[in-house]
Amino acid sequence: MLKLFFVLSLLMFAPLLVGFAGLVLVPFLALMPLLFAVGVVIFAMTLTFGVLMLVLRLLGAIVIGFGGLLIGALALMCLFAGGAVLFALGMALTHLLVPLLLLAGLIWLVRRAAKPTAPAIAHNPG
Repeated sequence: MLKLFFVLSLLMFAPLLVGFAGLVLVPFLALMPLLFAVGVVIFAMTLTFGVLMLVLRLLGAIVIGFGGLLIGALALMCLFAGGAVLFALGMALTHLLVPLLLLAGLIWLVRRAAKPTAPAIAHNPG
């Protein structure tokens, strides 16, 4: 019975409450275009800054990637240039060293040939 009392009282007073709330809130409906305009401005600014940040991030990635490629190309050129310099230095030193090695080899050969040879059978007096 108590439940029925609450249900019936709500059924009687709910339309009054809704009507009163409607009367109070109807003037705020005049503010809906203003709220819509504020929402549109906020959405437009958010979208604009989002697209701008996307473009800036893409440009930054392209610049960083291109810079990395340039640094890699410069490093490769330095590697080849350093290798060419070391190769040229090695060739120059080899051209200077070969005559000295040839002379040292000839001197060693002459000294070895000038030594008397040991007899094949050892002479054992006695």
